[in-house]
Amino acid sequence: KVTFGFAAPSHLAVFAPAMGATGNGVVVAGSYPPYSHTDIDGIKFALDLQEKYRPSNKVSHIMYLHGIIEAMIQVEALRLALKTTDVKDLTSAIVLKNGFEKITNLNTGDLTPPITFGPGKVEGVNLIRLDMAQDGEAVFLGYYSTKGIYAK
Repeated sequence: KVTFGFAAPSHLAVFAPAMGATGNGVVVAGSYPPYSHTDIDGIKFALDLQEKYRPSNKVSHIMYLHGIIEAMIQVEALRLALKTTDVKDLTSAIVLKNGFEKITNLNTGDLTPPITFGPGKVEGVNLIRLDMAQDGEAVFLGYYSTKGIYAK
């Protein structure tokens, strides 16, 4: 028996419904939860944004969440940088040092594990979301450590 596994940018929320039971057992690391998981705060937020700003032209692809996460990170970096620097004096270097590198445990509403950056720490997470296809659904398996995946 073989388990097929894929990493981001593969997305089980796209694969599982398209494949149905044929895709059973496929595992994806680094995907996002499907829109059907409305018990997740980040999914509720994404659906609310679409209802407010795109009610007649909703984005059904799961990568919409990627854009939301990117916006969350950038807004947080700017918010943190503005704590130390007036807006007229902001530079990209200041936003990097006093913004991005100061982000600690950023909550994305469980779209991702908490995000933390720092000098030399550009990955943002040390956990990865694992999901498995089961009868056309992406089933959350849990968060697993990424530590030690790559040999030094």
